[in-house]
Amino acid sequence: MKKTLLILTTSIITLSTALVSKAYSQTYNLVQTFEAGGTGTDNCWTGYNATSVPSTNDFFTASTPVQSGIYCGGMYSCCGGASSNNPTYYISPVITNGVHNVKVYLRQSSSFNENFEIGVVSDAMGTGFTASYTKSVWPGSATWELTNTSITTTSTNNRIAFRVPPASLKTYYLDSIVISNSGNATSGCSYLSTSVNEISNAANSVSIYPNPSNGIITIDVQNIKEGSIKVINVLGDIVYQTNIGNQKSTINLTAQPTGIYFVQITDANKTVTNRKVVVQ
Repeated sequence: MKKTLLILTTSIITLSTALVSKAYSQTYNLVQTFEAGGTGTDNCWTGYNATSVPSTNDFFTASTPVQSGIYCGGMYSCCGGASSNNPTYYISPVITNGVHNVKVYLRQSSSFNENFEIGVVSDAMGTGFTASYTKSVWPGSATWELTNTSITTTSTNNRIAFRVPPASLKTYYLDSIVISNSGNATSGCSYLSTSVNEISNAANSVSIYPNPSNGIITIDVQNIKEGSIKVINVLGDIVYQTNIGNQKSTINLTAQPTGIYFVQITDANKTVTNRKVVVQ
């Protein structure tokens, strides 16, 4: 009888641990929309051109052209003629080891078929850069184009870098960067949760319905008196934002493309609840 009770108790503890672990399990995407702060870029990213950190001369934010929001990032090679230029880097903070999906909108200042590289580095100065993806064919006119590739980081090369090799002083623009499963350990960075913290959601009594929906969703926040609601697409763009004024809010996303969106609810205590919704 005691042996049976011990086995049962052990099973309950194991199950409880698994449930708690599952409830708190989250996956985060690192996003860079160039909308943060006065410079338009999160301070955990680094621009570098082999002469300065950050590279204010060779990585910059621009209000035009933009793919989304108010700002985009700009890069060009430095300095002098093509034979003496230094490469320019835009480098992420340290992220978790493994395979990451990297999405970024790219555009040239004019149409020219020169290389733009995405790879890994070991520090904020581009050390040990190894290219995993090279974009050498561009649209016939200067238009935004989504690039989607897989990059593998290691314990040594644990940052993802965007690189303009030595070239002829052409300008490249970046917008709406998303790096999947990047971790959530660096201050000053923007992240999106891609899974639901069930314990947090239950405590806040947040209900979102219907899900999936045709674009009209209701958000019920029974126990939150003050706070904000944001709806964010998979590229990190905020497509809807409002303050919490009523227990129920109806949001119209019918003008947005079908797909996955993240509803981010922040209360007055800065506790964040994330929910994933599908618009069909």
